[in-house]
Amino acid sequence: MKRYWATVPSPGSSNNNASNIVSQSSSSIPKQVDLDELPSDPAKRRKISEYHPNQRDEIRRKYLIKGPCQPRGHDFPQKEIGKTLRRFNSKWFDQYPNWLEYSIQDDTAFCLPCYLFKDHFENRAGNDAFVTEGFSSWKVLEFCEKHEISMLNMDEDFVNPRRPRQRTNITNRHHYEYECFNSIMDLQINEFDDRFNEVNSELLLCMASLSPIDSFREFDASKLLRLAEFYPSDFSCVEHRILEHQVSIYIDNVLADERFARLKSLSDLARVMVDTRKHLSHPLVYKLLKLALTLPVATATVERCFSAMKIVKTNLRNRIGDKYLSDCLICFIERDVFETVTNETVMDLFQKMKTRREQL
Repeated sequence: MKRYWATVPSPGSSNNNASNIVSQSSSSIPKQVDLDELPSDPAKRRKISEYHPNQRDEIRRKYLIKGPCQPRGHDFPQKEIGKTLRRFNSKWFDQYPNWLEYSIQDDTAFCLPCYLFKDHFENRAGNDAFVTEGFSSWKVLEFCEKHEISMLNMDEDFVNPRRPRQRTNITNRHHYEYECFNSIMDLQINEFDDRFNEVNSELLLCMASLSPIDSFREFDASKLLRLAEFYPSDFSCVEHRILEHQVSIYIDNVLADERFARLKSLSDLARVMVDTRKHLSHPLVYKLLKLALTLPVATATVERCFSAMKIVKTNLRNRIGDKYLSDCLICFIERDVFETVTNETVMDLFQKMKTRREQL
C-alpha cells in the first residue's frame, strides 16, 4: 500500500521540520560587516574564506579600493637573520606599489592579491607565506635580483623550456612540488638506504646506548653487548662474559657520581672517565666507548682513501706497488701535514740515508 499512498507526517514531526527550516534559513543569513572598520594591518585580517560567500566579493572590492597597506613613514625594526641584522626597506613599496604590504604588528611582508584571490588549503607547504603568516626573510629578494633569478607565479601554467610551445596542463607549483621535489626526495631516500643498511642502523642504535645525555636515558645493557659482537677481534669470549657483569656495575657507578650528570656527548664521557680513573675500573666499557668514538673518523678516513686511490692510481701508474701506493696515498690524504715539511728537510733526510755521488 505504501507504493500507492503517501504517508501523512504526524503533527509533531511537522513542527520539528519547520523548526529545522527556520534554523537553516537563519544560519544562512550573513552577519553584517562594517566595511569601514575592516583592519588595514594584514596580520589582523580574517581569512577571506571565513566570511560569508555573499560578502566576499564586496570585501575584496573594498580592500582593492583601499590599496595595499604600506606604512612608508614607519621606523622598521632590525631583525637578526643568520648572523647579520636586516630590516624591511621602504623603497620596495616604490618597486612593488600594487601588491606588497607590510604588517607593523608582526614585522612581516604580505601580498594583497594573494590574500584576496588565493584559494586556501590547510596544511599545504608554502600556502600561508604572504597570506596569513607573512614573510620576513628580507635577503631573498636581493639574492634573486643579484643572481638574475626569475620569481615565478606558482599558479601560472608551467612552460617546458625544451618545448615551450607545447601545453603541459600543469602549474608551476605542481611541477616543483611533485616532479622536482619528490624526485630529489627519492634520490635522498635511496642514498640513505644504501649508506645506512640494517647492519649500520643497528650499529648506530647500539652506539646510542652509550650516550650520557639526560642521565644516560638511552642506556641499554643488551645493546652494549650486541655492540661488542660487532668487534669479534677486539672482544674474546671470556671478555664477553666479563662485560655482562661490568656493564651493570658501570651504570650504577656513573649514575651515583654527580660528575657524570651533565654530560652532553661521548667525548665528554670519555674525558670524565679518564679524569675519574673509571677507565681503569671499567676497561671493557671504555674500550667500547673508544670504538664508538673512532668509528665516524675511521669511516670518513676509509672514504677519503678510496677517493684518493682513484686520483693517485691512474692508467699511467697501473703497475704501482703496494708499498709505493701506500706512501703516495698518505702524502695525498695528509697533505696538510706534509705542507709543513720543507724541501730542505727532505733533502737532508735523503742525503743521510746513504752516501750519494752528488750533493743536492
